[in-house]
Amino acid sequence: DQIAKEKRPLKSLTDFYAREQLLLAKMPPTRTLRLEVVRIGGLAMAGIPCEVYGITGLRIRAASPMDYTFTVMLANGWDGYLPPPEQMAMGGYNAWLARSSCLEPQAEPKIRARIATLLDQVAGGYRAARPKTPPSAYSSAVLASKPDVYWRLDDLEGPQALDAVRGKGLGQFETQIAYYMPGPQSPAFPGLEADNRAPHFVGQRLAARIPGLGQRYTVELWFYNCMPTDARKVTGYLFSRGPAGDAAPGEHLAVGGKQCGAGKLIFHTGSDPAKALAGTTGVPQRNWVPQESWHHVALVRDGTRVTVYLDGRSQPEISNPAASPASGEEVFLGGRSDGRFNFEGRIDEAAVYLRPLPADELQNHHRAAMGK
Repeated sequence: DQIAKEKRPLKSLTDFYAREQLLLAKMPPTRTLRLEVVRIGGLAMAGIPCEVYGITGLRIRAASPMDYTFTVMLANGWDGYLPPPEQMAMGGYNAWLARSSCLEPQAEPKIRARIATLLDQVAGGYRAARPKTPPSAYSSAVLASKPDVYWRLDDLEGPQALDAVRGKGLGQFETQIAYYMPGPQSPAFPGLEADNRAPHFVGQRLAARIPGLGQRYTVELWFYNCMPTDARKVTGYLFSRGPAGDAAPGEHLAVGGKQCGAGKLIFHTGSDPAKALAGTTGVPQRNWVPQESWHHVALVRDGTRVTVYLDGRSQPEISNPAASPASGEEVFLGGRSDGRFNFEGRIDEAAVYLRPLPADELQNHHRAAMGK
C-alpha cells in the first residue's frame, strides 16, 4: 500500500518480499510434493523436489535400511528450500517465504518420515549390517572414570541429547542448534574419531537435570569459541548450574569478555560477572586451526574450593575458595541459567562426575585425546 501511494517501482529486497507476502496470502494453503525412492541392489536414491540441507541427507541415510543411500535434490520439481526446523528458526534468506519457497517449518521432518516409509517399502525387509565403531581412546578414558552423565554430542537431531552412560536421552537442546558439525577430530586429535561431531550453539542451550549433583563434582568438556572476545561483557557461558529463571543464583563457567577476563576462562557465583575469578591463559576466538581452536576444560568443585583446568595442564587456571551453591540439579551447557550471554560456538564430549576428579586423572583424559 505504501509503495502504491508513493507511485514508485519496487526497489529494495524489503519491497519485493513484502509483495511476496501479499501474493502468498492468495495462494492455496497446502501443496502436494512428489517424493520418490529408487533401489538398485543395495543402493537407494531418495528424490526430493527441494533444495535439501546436508543434515537432512545425513538423517535420511542414518534411518535407511539400505547399504548406501543418497539424496537427490530438486528431483521432479522445484518447491524451494527445505530448512530443518532448527535452521528455520535461525532465519536467513533460505527461510524467507516467497511463492518459490513457502513450505511450513515442519515440512522437513514430515518429508523425511515419508521418505523413510518409501525406503522400507523398497527394502522389502532387507536390513544392511551396521558394523559397530570401536570406542575412541578419549571416550574410553572418560568412561573408565565412571561419569554420571556423558554427552558425546554427536546427535543428528534433537531435542533430546543422548547420554552415553544410560544409552538414552537426558536433557534437551533448545531450538537454535546446528547439529552434527565437525568436532575435535583426528588426525589433529588422534584419540578421537576422524568423523567426531559436535553441535554448534547459536545462543541456545542444552538443559538437563542431574539427580544427586551435590557440592563435590566435576564437569569436563571441549569447546570452540566463535565469538570475538571484545564483543560484549561476557563472551559466552560454557556451563551453568542453577535454577532457570530471570536471576542467576548458581555458579557459572565462561569465556570472559569486556567486563572481566577478556578471552580467558572465568568462574563466578551469582549473577555478577564483575566478581568473577579469571584464568591467565588466552582462549581467543577460533582461528580455524583445530589444535589452537578447540580447548579442553574441567571445572572441579570440592566443597568450598573450585579449581579449573585447561588443556590438560597440571597448573590450574583458577583455584580459589568459592561459596558453595545451594544444592541444585539443573545444569546448562552453552549458556547461563538465566539465558544471558549464551555461547556462540561448539561444545563436545561433555561429562559430569559426582566426585571431584584429581588433576592427574583429567590429564590422562587429555593425553588420550592427543594420542599420548
